[in-house]
Amino acid sequence: DAAVEEITITGSRIVRRDLESSSPIITVSTEQLENTSNVGIEATLNTMPQFVAGDTQYDTGNTQPSAFATPGIASLNLRGLGVNRNLVLIDGRRAQPANALLVVDINTIPSAAVERVETITGGASAVYGADALAGVVNFVLKDDFEGVSLDFQTGESFEGDGAESKFSALIGMNADEGRGNVMFGVDWTKRSQVLQRDRDWRSAGWFDPGSIPGGFLQPPGYRAGANVDARFPTVALNPPSQAAVDAMFLKYDPSYQPGQVSNRAEIFWNPDGSPFLQNGYLYKGPLLKTEVDGQGYTGIKVRPDGNLEQAFLEGMLSSPLERRAAFGRATYDINDNLSGFVQANFTSVDTAQAQGYIPAITVWQAVIPNDAREMPADLRALLDSRTVRLNSAGQPIANTGPTAPWVLYRGLDFLGAERSKNQTDIYQTMFGIEGRLPGNDWTYEAYVSTGRTTNQYLGVNGSQQRYQSLVSAPNWGAGGFVFGSGYQQTCSTGL
Repeated sequence: DAAVEEITITGSRIVRRDLESSSPIITVSTEQLENTSNVGIEATLNTMPQFVAGDTQYDTGNTQPSAFATPGIASLNLRGLGVNRNLVLIDGRRAQPANALLVVDINTIPSAAVERVETITGGASAVYGADALAGVVNFVLKDDFEGVSLDFQTGESFEGDGAESKFSALIGMNADEGRGNVMFGVDWTKRSQVLQRDRDWRSAGWFDPGSIPGGFLQPPGYRAGANVDARFPTVALNPPSQAAVDAMFLKYDPSYQPGQVSNRAEIFWNPDGSPFLQNGYLYKGPLLKTEVDGQGYTGIKVRPDGNLEQAFLEGMLSSPLERRAAFGRATYDINDNLSGFVQANFTSVDTAQAQGYIPAITVWQAVIPNDAREMPADLRALLDSRTVRLNSAGQPIANTGPTAPWVLYRGLDFLGAERSKNQTDIYQTMFGIEGRLPGNDWTYEAYVSTGRTTNQYLGVNGSQQRYQSLVSAPNWGAGGFVFGSGYQQTCSTGL
């Protein structure tokens, strides 16, 4: 004769919030997470239509670390409104952010302990505040888990690279007739990098005739009329004669007209020592070259407008990562209406990025003495054609004339890509109580949480001071430090 208060029908016979909430809630169970080959939880969630890929392994390999950008993290982006426009909770409580944007790194959530993931995409900001503008993603952890759960998976891409391995363990036990529970879990994940040049579809995009990949030209160059700034007080504006420039280009192009190339133009040098310009004029070096050998000519292509562009072929398609995480929680029911809990988690993530080649322009340009070192004969003729300049008082300007030093522009691709390593350590501890007021449906919860996020960034590249000091040494090198790989073979350790 008792009145039926509630009938719940689900496939798993577990009451789920998406069956009792007025807001649209999507629930992803632990079985769905485990039955995918993805190492990260975010990869599974990004397959849902509510999500747009945020920070993932495929777009953080070339990220410059800062207080607002943390390479290697995995973030969520609901409805494409931004990674900091949706709120990420753990058991309905705020998690420790990974950077100054207050973005939560999904890598810090113990995947072995996740029971289900609830996603709210409507009306969330009215309840949770402005940071839930796009919605809320709530990771519900397992409750009263007892036993041991071990999981290991490994795999690689179809191309034989990008290996991923993951191990997780979860141990739990109940005590005092089920009134208390202790749960401890560890996670370890390792992922290898995938380079962009190892995918044909990516290199095809670089070298498509209609695409413009961008990037500085890496071959050696001499900008004859460069105004050197205060960082180079020993060099003054000292261009070669126009006649010397005309004679040089006329030797390679019988149709060349005097003055066609200014004596203040930036002139690059082919592998055989002949000159060319960035607009493609007289360039006869390799095109569409994918071999990275440090010669300065890898990845050069002709743009639709005829200008030369150079693609960066050492960028990452998928960033490497190693993650170590530990999680622990203890709960105890003090009485039928009151329970307490203590929770702690720690995550350490190591990853790496590639930001491009070290440029030998602006701050990386180097002052070279005009001495007996080897260089193309045409460059020597240009340098020797320079004349002593006079100031307004008729006095000679220092460092002008044929014996004055000159400025070299050269991408330091022989040192490899500028790399960086980033380590993010995050910990959070939390303790509190929750319960129900006797005689009614009112519930309460109070907790205290403290955490800390530490980002350590290590840039790995050449030393500007050592490079400039090395190449400016008088009569240094007989093997072409400017125009070949002998510089790399001889001096890369010193840089």
